[in-house]
Amino acid sequence: MERINIAVFGGSGRCIAYAARELKSDVSIRVFFDNDKSKAGQLVKKGYQYVDGSKVYVPYDNIPIDTPEHFRNYEFDYAVILAGSRYEIRDQLLGFGIAPEKIIVYDRIISSGMVHVPDMREAFSLDMLLSQAEKNGISSGRYKKEAENLLNVCQKLFKNSYRLHVLEIFITALAAGIEQKTFEYRGVKLDYRLFTKNPGLFLYESSDIFMDVIDEEMERIEYIEGPYHFGAVTVGEDDIVFDIGANYGLFSAVAAGKAKRGCVYAFEPVEETRRILERTAGLYSNIVVEPYAVSDSCGKNRINVSNYNSNPGAASIMNVNSGSETEEIETITLDRFVEMNHISKIDFIKADIEGAERLLLAGAGEVLRKFAPKLAVCTYHYPEDPALLSFMIKQANPNYVIEKAYGKLYAYVNK
Repeated sequence: MERINIAVFGGSGRCIAYAARELKSDVSIRVFFDNDKSKAGQLVKKGYQYVDGSKVYVPYDNIPIDTPEHFRNYEFDYAVILAGSRYEIRDQLLGFGIAPEKIIVYDRIISSGMVHVPDMREAFSLDMLLSQAEKNGISSGRYKKEAENLLNVCQKLFKNSYRLHVLEIFITALAAGIEQKTFEYRGVKLDYRLFTKNPGLFLYESSDIFMDVIDEEMERIEYIEGPYHFGAVTVGEDDIVFDIGANYGLFSAVAAGKAKRGCVYAFEPVEETRRILERTAGLYSNIVVEPYAVSDSCGKNRINVSNYNSNPGAASIMNVNSGSETEEIETITLDRFVEMNHISKIDFIKADIEGAERLLLAGAGEVLRKFAPKLAVCTYHYPEDPALLSFMIKQANPNYVIEKAYGKLYAYVNK
């Protein structure tokens, strides 16, 4: 196999160890670039380094460290950025005259000098993304082609499959958005508007959720909030699933595919979000959309939608104040919903409702006692959540086994 020659930006011990862990063995490193001029002239030697608490053997020997403005002294096919301030460094390398197609930002979502992938901190629609590319002379078709080229190169360079899957998801969603067709990935179908509304949010959420579909042992450190399956807490083929805080329906779609003989109740109170959720639900025969905020009481309430444009998933009934932009919604308890709809079993509850998980549990005592569903509940919204939510679950049903990992609580009863 032909060796690929690369320059790596990141001359710290951590970045060197990271390169050893992430790059394939048939990749040849010509130089480590570093903006710290005091490192220039040093040589990387074989030996052990530590990265993310793991001991990594560095096989490289006598590889020089140099400052990036001397890039013309080295022949390389690609410049891979492993250091912090990744996008600032990308712009720096572009400024030095390195061709954009040669630059690869190895982040949790891989990018390049030609393919800009917005992150969660940006309120970025697909139209804005493609408009920005157009200003740089890149049409939507070429942008997609360059993203596919980037994936092809990264498959040759890197061992780590997690980031490659996220890039693959991005390309699949990009094609669906440009062509305005249904997004389909590994058996999961979604309305393309989930991506076009906010690509950064879509990738932020899907990089966790789609790991359930890929079903591999991923590097768990890469998860942002963690998967919704863990140990005994998984969706079965006959399960009745409650997706509380369904948002655009990413988890609902994954759960509907797993619960082929079951049903998913997708709860989403915000009207604009629910419109997109309903489009995705229309692609399945076993998703039922419910317009309620699940809480500790039934009636009317207001939900804070102040941050809707940047993050539709941030709507909350917990932080409403006089300065908030709000929307009137209807609340219901889980116990009352089950009684009203004559539901005979619940097998799995996923809850991500921006801190209102405690209200959900306060109104679900009978459900937890009678049905003992598997639970995947977010615990990162308030510092007391892990302890408080565990207490509330145990108080309702002391038979629950509770495990905590990532930003979630996973609970089940041995039956």
